[in-house]
Amino acid sequence: MGAILVSLEIPYKSGKVFGTPMVIGDRIEEDFGPLKLADGYDHAWVLKKGTGMCLAAHLKDPKSERVLEISTNQPATQSCTGNFLKSAITGKKGLVYAKRTALCLETEGFPDVPNHPTSRCPCFAPAKPIPTQ
Repeated sequence: MGAILVSLEIPYKSGKVFGTPMVIGDRIEEDFGPLKLADGYDHAWVLKKGTGMCLAAHLKDPKSERVLEISTNQPATQSCTGNFLKSAITGKKGLVYAKRTALCLETEGFPDVPNHPTSRCPCFAPAKPIPTQ
């Protein structure tokens, strides 16, 4: 598992931290190694420890006022902003899916956990499904 950085320590010029409402993508061009390596967001965010289902993300479209809330019993959420879309896919009403025109949020265990014996490993097999909600 890579280093776990505290969002307060991530060097964003805006001074805002994750957990503070902001527009997705406002800081996507920051001069920060993990953002440059992924060409945008493609990161696992460690969630606060809790028991049972916990809020992992809250998104709101200010124009339509639609809200998306994601809850999980998993310790992390992976976010990806369509960094490698090539503008070759045309969707509904002729809309072209270009680079960074998408957002995917996946609740998950920590990435690369099986390679770190001291980490919590969500071990599973066909007879033992992943205990996720």
